[in-house]
This record gives sequence, C-alpha cells and structure tokens, in this order.
Amino acid sequence: MSAPPSSRSGEAAPPAGLLARLALRSPGSLLVALALDRRPRWLPPRELEQIAIERELTVSRVDPARHEAYRIQTGYAPGTTPPTYPHFLAAPLHALLLFDARLPIRARGIIQTALRLQSFRPLELVPPLTYRASLTGFTHTPRGLEFTLTTELGPRGDEIWREELELLVPERRRAFKRIRDLQPLVPPEDAVQRDFSPEEGIGWRHARVSGDLNPIHLNNTFARMLGFPAAVAPGMWLVSRTLAALNLDGRSSLRVEARFRRFVTGRDRLRLSSWWRDPMLYFQLQDRLRRTVHLEGNVETR
Repeated sequence: MSAPPSSRSGEAAPPAGLLARLALRSPGSLLVALALDRRPRWLPPRELEQIAIERELTVSRVDPARHEAYRIQTGYAPGTTPPTYPHFLAAPLHALLLFDARLPIRARGIIQTALRLQSFRPLELVPPLTYRASLTGFTHTPRGLEFTLTTELGPRGDEIWREELELLVPERRRAFKRIRDLQPLVPPEDAVQRDFSPEEGIGWRHARVSGDLNPIHLNNTFARMLGFPAAVAPGMWLVSRTLAALNLDGRSSLRVEARFRRFVTGRDRLRLSSWWRDPMLYFQLQDRLRRTVHLEGNVETR
C-alpha cells in the first residue's frame, strides 16, 4: 500500500506522525497507539468548527484469502463481495485520519451512531483501489461531540462506492444511552422475522478477518471504562450480517441507511424483522422480547 496524503484545500497534508505509523504497523501496535494517545478527549466548539481533514490512500493488493474469510464469517453467498468490505480495506486510511496531527482530540472512545453506504455499480475490488476519506462536520450536541467520516472508493467523479459514518464522542459515560432523538420504526404485521444473535467473542473473531481492532469490541475492561457492560459487537459486523441475512450483496448497486440505537453484546438474543414498502426494504434488530431496538434502517436496490 501507499498513502499519498492531501488536505481538503489541495495543500500537502503533514506526514503521518509517530502514532499513525505505529497504528499501521500491526494489529497489536494499533492498541498501543490508542493507549499512548494523549490528545484531549474534549474541546470547546469554537476550536473544532473549521476542522476538515482529508487524506488519500492507494490499496495495491486485496488478499483473496482474507476476503473469503470475511465473506464466510458474515454469511454471504460464495463468489460475492460484502458491500461493507471496502470499509475494511480503507482501515489504514482511517487510522491516518484519526491520528492526524491536525485532529486535536484523541482517537479512542469514538462510537458509531449512523451509517450511509452506497455502491453505485456491482462491486469488483480489482487493485489498485483509490480511496479518499475526510473528517468534517464537528458539532457539539446534547449527546456529545459528533462528526462525519466520509470514505469514497474510485477516481474522483467516478466513484464506485461511498460511505458516511456518523461518529460520536459521548459527553459523559452512558450519556449516549439516555438520549433517544428518534422514534424507532414499528414493524408491520407482515414483517418477516429471523433469529439473529451474536456469539461471545465476536469482536475478536471479526477482528481477525476485518482488521477492526477497536478495543471496545475486544476487551471487557476497556468497554466498561466507557460505560458498556462488556465488550460490544462491532457495528459494521451487525450491518454486514443484516445485509447477508436479507440476501443483499455486492452483485447489484444499492443504498443503505442504518442507525445504531443501542450496543449489542455477546449475551444478547436478538430478532431481525424486515418488510418491503416499495422501493425500500426496511429492517430492525430487536431483542426477542421486543423491548429494545439495537439497529434499524432501510435498503434500496437498483
């Protein structure tokens, strides 16, 4: 891989710092980089309003064995590309952004709140793959500090895949669990029901095939420090498994919107509901007693 960085203004971005280089070296070194990150967790709004950071990355190789392992773990059919897989190929680029010297807050403790994903044509991950990613939209809200990580795959103006992740640094422990700013969907009577439950240790198993090494997915102690009862299932794994259960993969273009409403642990026993309201397929992930909504959203295929 090579990483020709650039800024939104077109000027050369600063070279990757020590922590960014450490994070890219190996899976274990990423955890070390997170532990060594001494940037503040919080800044006043005026110090973040104008921040917009962009970098680029060229992926020169796609490991077919790792791609296949990810496909099997997330439940997609043979010969298909999970629509979420381009996200993980961009992991080194995301590390460069989150450890960028121009970002004045630390990388650990960030959680996902929403995802918008679009593939504009059938996915064929043939290197070299040109990625661009940016951090923008820093805003203080009652939940905490929110901002957007946007990632695009393909030449500028002819992208084949795009993703927008809404991210949150909670203001206080457990604050993000007390605020419900949207009413959940209500599945209709004709909704299809499927059992859908993660397994204990899914964070580690997912990390081996995806490279997602966020400690809140891997370590109970670290997760509890941030207000979770135990290590939580990766949000992108939840979306991947949901799309696979709905038989949606990279063979056709699609647009996905998902909202992460509550964390999932390996002890949760869930049910996936889905229903068509043309042209949308809606989905919702609840506990089996239907008391809590964990994930919900919609998909449009073309």
